[in-house]
Amino acid sequence: MKKMHIVGMGLVGVMLMGGWASAARILIAENIASGVKGDGNYYNGGGTTSSAAALRDSGGNATGVTMTHTAFSYKGNNGILSSVISSYPSDVTPNWRYVKAGTSIASLTVTFANLTPNGHYDITFYGSYTGAGDHFTDITINSVTQQYNAGGTADEGKTTFNSAAADGSGNLAFTIAPSSGGTYGFLNVVDISSVVPEPATLGLLAAGGMVLAIRRRRK
Repeated sequence: MKKMHIVGMGLVGVMLMGGWASAARILIAENIASGVKGDGNYYNGGGTTSSAAALRDSGGNATGVTMTHTAFSYKGNNGILSSVISSYPSDVTPNWRYVKAGTSIASLTVTFANLTPNGHYDITFYGSYTGAGDHFTDITINSVTQQYNAGGTADEGKTTFNSAAADGSGNLAFTIAPSSGGTYGFLNVVDISSVVPEPATLGLLAAGGMVLAIRRRRK
């Protein structure tokens, strides 16, 4: 599988049958105001439970994708600076939301809507907290759970789900929670890019579509 920013839209845009698929990424940074940040990319601020947030891509273009939270989690801004991690700028990485075991917000589910139905996405999660101790955080998508340590080094506070699938309605959700035995789960940045089949697979899909079209014309 290849990321969409490697393959242009053309045929791909037709074959995906609606929903968001773009060469750009969708970047979400918790506890910030939406806008262009230090690396020149557009970041969406974290959403609320009151309404679905309309997301823009990294170029600032509307995507049609929306995001909703099950709860408005706790917020803060003492995460690792970009001098430690080069993936995201310093006006993004320190800001976080967190969930806390034993409280009314022990976990948080975020749902994206209007993605490509059954489309696949690479999603990177980044979390950091400069306070003392480890803060192991679980991220779950489609019953698969991955973990990072938001209290560790920059590399330890990062995990990527490769080719995570949206459902048939174009919805995809993730849940954040403290890992077993932990107290806090931190989330700073969510980074989404769409994925499309290899060119050979696209050729087969296109050929199949042409055969169907010919059959329909003959009927």
